[in-house]
Amino acid sequence: MNDLLFYITISIAILTFIIATYNDHKKRSVNFLIFVPLMVISNIFIVVSTGNYIFPLFADIIWLLLFLNPEIWVFPLPIVFVLAVGIFLFKDSIIENINLIIVGLVGLSGTKEKLFGIGDLKGIIASILSFFPLSLTLGTYYRIQIPLVIFFVLNLGISASAALIWSFIYTKKVTGKIGYYVRYEGDVDRIRFREIERNGKKYVSYKIPFMGFILIAYILTVTAFIAGIPL
Repeated sequence: MNDLLFYITISIAILTFIIATYNDHKKRSVNFLIFVPLMVISNIFIVVSTGNYIFPLFADIIWLLLFLNPEIWVFPLPIVFVLAVGIFLFKDSIIENINLIIVGLVGLSGTKEKLFGIGDLKGIIASILSFFPLSLTLGTYYRIQIPLVIFFVLNLGISASAALIWSFIYTKKVTGKIGYYVRYEGDVDRIRFREIERNGKKYVSYKIPFMGFILIAYILTVTAFIAGIPL
């Protein structure tokens, strides 16, 4: 691992997510261009640290496929194709397969934008790329190297659960009801809430600013790596 590139990469990543978190909080939208520097430095970090040119290419393609309309039925098909080809090419490498499968699943989770927005997923994939060359060593007698991306996904799951709980609390505060989609006829902040109509009745759902929770998961993972302690 190139130590200088490591600290440059995580510094750019944290700065990127701080800016993205601010924009997400204020506007509930993040310009994809903010992730381009992180994607570039992550690619450089991988190539310099591992000499692997192929994995970042596949991850970059999946990242670019997120620019397709997630509402159309063909959205997941090219991602599945790229993922299948990558798994075949990396069939002899567990590390590449784990990372690529996670990238692919992240991309596929953008279908219909049921939970994460496409902007969130672009940020998550950029994060995964920055972790690719890194692993944590566990065990005293039998030492096992675990790809750092696995710890990031675990931290992201915990962070996303906290985000969902926060959305219920905030929805309760505004509407007096608990749920992801709740029936509410009153006025709500259109930036913080989305409105849908079902059978002539209005429902609202809190737009979770996930960037802040991705930032928390990223910082926890980097802290775990530097300290050598899995979180």
